[in-house]
Amino acid sequence: MYYIGIDTGGTFTDGVLVDDQGGLFTAKAATTPGDLARGVADCIGKLAALRGISTRELLQGSVQLAHGTTIGTNAIVERKGPKIALVATRGHGDAILMMRGTGRTAGLPAEGLFNILATDVPAPLVPPQMIFEIDERIDNTGAVAVALDPANVDRLADELAAAGVEAIAISLLWSFQNPAHELALLERLQQRCPDAYISCSHQVSPTVGEYERTVATVINSYVGGGASTYLDSLESWLTENELGGELLILQCGGGVIPVAAARSVPLLTIGSGPVGGMIGSADLARRLGLDNVIVTDMGGTSFEVGVIVDGAMTVRDFNVFHQYKYRVPQVDLVSIGSGGGSIAWLDAATGSLRVGPHSAGAQPGPACYGRGGTQPTVTDANLVLGYLRPEGFLGGEMSLDVEAAGVAVGTLAGKLGISIDETAGAIREIVDIQMGTLIRQQTLVRGLDPRDFTLLAYGGAAALHAAAYSGELGVREVIVPAGNAAAVWSAFGAAAAELLQVVEKDVLVPAPLPTRRLNEVFAEVDAIARERFKGNGYEPRLSRAVKMRYTGQIHRVEVDVPNGEFDDAATAAMLSEFEQKYERLFGPGSVTTQQVELTSVRCNVYGPPREVVLAEAPVVEGASAESAIIGTSPVYWFDARSRLDTAVFAGTELPHGATVHGRAIVVLPFTTIVVPEGFTATLDGLGNFRLRHRKPSATASQRSADHGH
Repeated sequence: MYYIGIDTGGTFTDGVLVDDQGGLFTAKAATTPGDLARGVADCIGKLAALRGISTRELLQGSVQLAHGTTIGTNAIVERKGPKIALVATRGHGDAILMMRGTGRTAGLPAEGLFNILATDVPAPLVPPQMIFEIDERIDNTGAVAVALDPANVDRLADELAAAGVEAIAISLLWSFQNPAHELALLERLQQRCPDAYISCSHQVSPTVGEYERTVATVINSYVGGGASTYLDSLESWLTENELGGELLILQCGGGVIPVAAARSVPLLTIGSGPVGGMIGSADLARRLGLDNVIVTDMGGTSFEVGVIVDGAMTVRDFNVFHQYKYRVPQVDLVSIGSGGGSIAWLDAATGSLRVGPHSAGAQPGPACYGRGGTQPTVTDANLVLGYLRPEGFLGGEMSLDVEAAGVAVGTLAGKLGISIDETAGAIREIVDIQMGTLIRQQTLVRGLDPRDFTLLAYGGAAALHAAAYSGELGVREVIVPAGNAAAVWSAFGAAAAELLQVVEKDVLVPAPLPTRRLNEVFAEVDAIARERFKGNGYEPRLSRAVKMRYTGQIHRVEVDVPNGEFDDAATAAMLSEFEQKYERLFGPGSVTTQQVELTSVRCNVYGPPREVVLAEAPVVEGASAESAIIGTSPVYWFDARSRLDTAVFAGTELPHGATVHGRAIVVLPFTTIVVPEGFTATLDGLGNFRLRHRKPSATASQRSADHGH
């Protein structure tokens, strides 16, 4: 019995296999842009070889294959989508072009906001000439104010067919209150344009906000055809090789969905890749008994931060993609351009050294990759400083060019008038500060104290920097999850993910929040949720939440609520929880006597539990790390401002329970762990490397007790 997780990235396709004995196998294969399914097949083949069986045998014995894919993301980034048309209510077709007032700056990093004159609205998702309007009107109660004329529908269908559209987005006013007009258009357009991929807004994003709902529907149609073609190709290959379980697709809101759901709403797959890492982190946190975790993912182009609070991933109800904002449940991950491939450069205006957000990407990549890159990157700096070993990179599949890295960093050093080592060290320090700043923004700004958290560091480059960027935060400890698997952690998260479908309904229920109305709304949402899992042979698990705010405010606060009937006591408890959470988020004294209103309800519907359990190795008391030393290397340590002979350990040779004392380097096939002065790294029974500072900061409870004394 096998669980397989696959995460397709821009450069590599990562794979994880967990067998019924808890054995963990990891693999990387080159992503094949022209035929992504081939890269997935290559990766699965490598996993099978590691397990000592054929690809067919592996698939036959698999309970599930969960897959995170970038197919939708790539389609928008590359603008290689179909010829698309938008159908809107008469007079409202320009909403997507007008955007919100923040359209010029939505989703831009902080450095992109410094020069407001350089900002601009993004390229239109739909050309103005491909926006079609039709006479109809549903009001906000769902009543028909202007009926849909069948003759107008026929004329519109003829126009779209004549235009040769390949995708259609239907977004009518208040359609989520009454979808009759969208359904009538859908039926006729499917007849007249049978090859076009068609989306309706009431199915894609049934929420308030005409602009956001239209954006979601247009993106869904834009990526729908390509996503369907890819999923068909992958599913066909898996069927030929006799996949025993189900193919499931990772979604941005957490969990996985069946292929049919991914074909219907491929929007849910956009931005889902990093979510796998959050799922894997939440799974590991439960295993280790950790309630509060800061999740950090450093790859080749970006650095992402998420937060797990009281055992739950934080989720937002919107996403921003290329400055277009739309509403969809999204695991809350924030990203900046600080990765291994981030380019170091000299700011001509200030004369200061900067790192990122621009990246060398996969092609040409860092100078040390030997693919023609000449600009210095974070990876080049790490190689020059001695943190990376040139041989055996990526499990022996690549050797790094030290000389090329030195030339790239040296060119920048000449401009700065300092040594190559000092320049490379400064590059590392700057990127570490940038990452630490982002973590502070996602914790302290939300009223969360990093000293009450454990930090997880994964992605190919995170273990190189985690001790440094966590140093100022005072976190309890840093965990590099499952050692070598940290570099493919998003794939592990996909393998560990549960089936999840989210049903959300916008309502407006002002205080005193009548229990009868609450029960009516939840009964409606619960029924929709159960219907989605109908016929699967098991009773789904439901969890509920509401979003609330003070009247007149924009931002909403999410509150978990129990299943079952509401009564006065349950309603009072919900109001109390809202006030407590509001005060935690916005500070003491922020709670007012203003009226409270409930704005939406959500039901998360989970499939049967699928617990992917990793085998735990016996920990050897007093185990020595000395036997795993493979040599020493002169490493430049920025705090010492000099090169020091540093012990290098083979991570795969360390016995469980062994502790490495900094300064040290621990080398694994797909990642490298830097253990600075003052830190120790202990290998636990699950294969996690747990980095601790010898002088840990006090937790909140300890600080409170000290204050009390």
